[in-house]
Amino acid sequence: MAPKRFNPLIDDLPRSVEVGGVEYQVQTDFRQALEYFRSLDDLDSDQTQKTLIGLRVFFGDQIRRDHVDGLVLKLKWFLNCGKPESKPSNEEKVFDLLEDSGRIYAAFLQVYQINLRKVRLHWWVFCELLEGLPQGTHLANVIDIRSRPLPKGTSPEAKEAAQKLLRAKARYKLGADRPGRDAMSQFLDFLKGIAR
Repeated sequence: MAPKRFNPLIDDLPRSVEVGGVEYQVQTDFRQALEYFRSLDDLDSDQTQKTLIGLRVFFGDQIRRDHVDGLVLKLKWFLNCGKPESKPSNEEKVFDLLEDSGRIYAAFLQVYQINLRKVRLHWWVFCELLEGLPQGTHLANVIDIRSRPLPKGTSPEAKEAAQKLLRAKARYKLGADRPGRDAMSQFLDFLKGIAR
């Protein structure tokens, strides 16, 4: 039997995980996830160091060595908001949590009147609200520009429209590929609804 999908209207938000009979409290605020994703971009850290950083960010320093593998699986589950892991996508990335952070901040303030600098918000609630952002925010407009195909045609109007879109795409282009980008993008594929 497949596990139940989290229902934000009736299910309790997870605040702890259990591994080997030990309950570990999870640091659930969305800032913890952002801190972890930023650590993935650290070019000086190897994968083992990044994993340990992630475990410490979410579970603190009191981790038993024999629980590391189980906690890694729980961390992936938590970051995926309880959803199954998505397969890597070959599509061009049109959204990045870190690079678009200012636009996310502005969109939350515009749509929900939530000042993300002043509120504590569970990661899963943050993701639900992020996914639910409507058109009409600067974030949605930028994602639309990044994902929009170039107009086809040889008429002067089509060429002008293509040049205009190319300039806009260049302005909002995501930075060069970073080591952590694929891992972060895989689990955030469900947020594509923002651009639709």
